[in-house]
Amino acid sequence: MLTYRDYVYSVLNEYATDQMAVVTIPEQIETERQRRESLRAAKTDGDRVSGGEGQTDDAWLTSIQRETYLTAQLDKCRRVIETVSEVIRALEDDEREIVTRLMLNRERNGTAMLAEEWGVDERTVFRAKDRVLRKLARMLTGEARA
Repeated sequence: MLTYRDYVYSVLNEYATDQMAVVTIPEQIETERQRRESLRAAKTDGDRVSGGEGQTDDAWLTSIQRETYLTAQLDKCRRVIETVSEVIRALEDDEREIVTRLMLNRERNGTAMLAEEWGVDERTVFRAKDRVLRKLARMLTGEARA
């Protein structure tokens, strides 16, 4: 069974992955468009080869299917990014710092560094992180109490 902590971390991992995907997916979509342009040019160039048209049509349809899939993935990624960004923006500054440094960036010795910067012990940072995890879980699932 997925715990609320696992849920929050999975959403944050998806958020981080989707941020990279919104850069790479448009490049992949453009590659598919260029592939179809090449296929169109090949279809009109030169002599026809018996049986070659079926392969070109298959490649054409496959490229269209890939672009459709990639476009849907890009839309999903943008929705996840928008939703999680709104939730993160709604956090207090110190909560946002915990999310960014300890959960998204996973800074090495992040807990100790935050404790030192805030003038508290590490247990206090761990407790604050736990509170933020619970708060994020409520916010991401639409629970009213934030």
